[in-house]
Amino acid sequence: MYPPLIRQHLEVNNDTVLFLPFYDSTERARTVLSKNKVDVKKCENKEESLIIMDAGKAYFGSSTDIVPFIASLTKLVKETGKNGLSVFEDMGPFFYYNKLNDLLRYEATLSSSYKPWIKAKAFCLYNKLDYNALMIKQKKNIARHHAKEIDMMVK
Repeated sequence: MYPPLIRQHLEVNNDTVLFLPFYDSTERARTVLSKNKVDVKKCENKEESLIIMDAGKAYFGSSTDIVPFIASLTKLVKETGKNGLSVFEDMGPFFYYNKLNDLLRYEATLSSSYKPWIKAKAFCLYNKLDYNALMIKQKKNIARHHAKEIDMMVK
């Protein structure tokens, strides 16, 4: 599901993309993107338009808070002449580490943090089994912080 979306945001939208995979390793994500016509080496190294980080480490394994890091990327967007910032985040670590309360707080933080940014887009990616494990009230709370909710099934 993610390769065509990321490719569109890199090539068509001319965005800087932060991709935080969890159920795929960062190396597997690079391989999948490469097989789907994304020039990962060029985008990561030469253009600095693609940043791939492990979501588990980004949310829970780093001394750097992810929200300020994302905010700092807006400076990179301006410096490199990109049109905006697109963040593709796998929300799996919140389920894996049993941090659902943190997930709800994080979702609320994202919606308020992204508002002052120019042309920043966040895509919160949920594994179907993880999402289905949420109570209806939790799903509604998460949906409240999103402009849109898209349900996609990948076979």
